[in-house]
Amino acid sequence: MSKKDDLPEVGVVAKEHGIQVVPVFQTVKFDWWSLRRLINKYNIDIIHCHGYKPSVLGFLAEGRNGKRIIITCHLWTNETFRLKLYAFLESFVMRRVSVLITVSETIKTVLLKTGMRRDDIVVIHNGIDLEKWHELHNFNKLLYRETIGLKKDSIIISLFGRLNLQKGHKFLLEAIAGLSINNIEVMCIGDGPLRQELEVLSRKLNINNSVHFLGFRNDIEELLEITDICVLPSLDEGLPMILLEAMAMKKSVVATSVGAVPSVIINKKNGLLVPPGDVSLLKEAIQTVIKDPGLCSLIGNNARETVVNRYSSERMTEQYLEQYKKIAKI
Repeated sequence: MSKKDDLPEVGVVAKEHGIQVVPVFQTVKFDWWSLRRLINKYNIDIIHCHGYKPSVLGFLAEGRNGKRIIITCHLWTNETFRLKLYAFLESFVMRRVSVLITVSETIKTVLLKTGMRRDDIVVIHNGIDLEKWHELHNFNKLLYRETIGLKKDSIIISLFGRLNLQKGHKFLLEAIAGLSINNIEVMCIGDGPLRQELEVLSRKLNINNSVHFLGFRNDIEELLEITDICVLPSLDEGLPMILLEAMAMKKSVVATSVGAVPSVIINKKNGLLVPPGDVSLLKEAIQTVIKDPGLCSLIGNNARETVVNRYSSERMTEQYLEQYKKIAKI
């Protein structure tokens, strides 16, 4: 489903792999009836929903009290009134669908603590394509840095994610401002409602010449390749894909201990963990990685090994297919 007359990224990728894609362009905000017509027309067997709104729309459109629906819960948060309303509606739906999946034991525990009365919640970790996410060989890092406007000898710290309160960009900017290391540059990849506010903050902290707001990008592998440290200062998370992608590319990751992140990162073994919102400890962790190249290399190698052993897309796909077969009764 899309609000615009163009395919979202998942539709484009599916087409590239020869999969039939039928777009549903929403005419109004909660256009579940267009989806129902599509489900009936193609006699859809399985409806897989990700996120609050898709889960509610999918349930309304399916029309069989959730018998054909799988929901994957990536994150459970209710920090605003709108999210509280969506969370309430989705929890109603979650109790009724055939299969409820979480991307980590942590999120499963949160759901159970908030009153989700199901004893059949399935945990399937996110997985990534290890053939895609790896160190890039024969890649000219210096040339790529130049195209973005980065200095050739800078230490590059990257934050990938929507520019909103949840992702914690301001904590990274404040941490960078407090470091006594001069040759640091920051790439903020993504866009969102806080962009202007964060640009103002970077000027106020006098680090605006070292911070690059790059907006939405499609060259994530290349940007990770030129990254020295990947920082995830989020206040809340599920199991972020960028965490796994950065680790698969042997990057040193400094992340907050929220959501499922602590189930992936073992502190100072395959990454560094800090409490959310703690600028002082975030600054200290970044400084530790910069000043200890041996630790940086060890963390990167261990990070790759962690993803290879536990978070491959092949393993994830097998587990999802098992759930699909249950619903489709194959």
